[in-house]
Amino acid sequence: RWHGRGSCFSEDTCWCALPHQVLLLDTMASSEAGSPEDASDYLSRMNFKNMVEWLTAEAILNRPDDPMVFCRNLLDLKIDSRGGLPYASEQPTEYLKSCYSEASNLADEHGRIHGKVLAPVTTSANQQMGAVEKRLAVMERLIGASRSIADGLDP
Repeated sequence: RWHGRGSCFSEDTCWCALPHQVLLLDTMASSEAGSPEDASDYLSRMNFKNMVEWLTAEAILNRPDDPMVFCRNLLDLKIDSRGGLPYASEQPTEYLKSCYSEASNLADEHGRIHGKVLAPVTTSANQQMGAVEKRLAVMERLIGASRSIADGLDP
């Protein structure tokens, strides 16, 4: 395991000659993230296991051509449905139960599950923020240009 500074990704590409294993452990011990136990506590508090299980179950149920886009759209729908409320660790469990319930309802008389079609989100929250940031950058340049012009005018 390498510390990842500069081009240190493996012993072959390392130029720093530092003791990598020790440096990595020292970095982990002094980092804000804390110990592996802290990471485990975080994952438990956030109910991350159920979130991953829910996304996995949805992907298996629907078998999308592009599972990453599918998961992003699914997450965007759930984030939008929160209406600006903060994340609650109970949500993944609710989503998982709902997915399993829906899977059992979609089963035919032979027990085969026919997936649902998830309508794509037209624009994700990330795409919307990107568009807003681009517009903001244009506005900042316009304001800067206006100031330059105003400074150059005689009163």
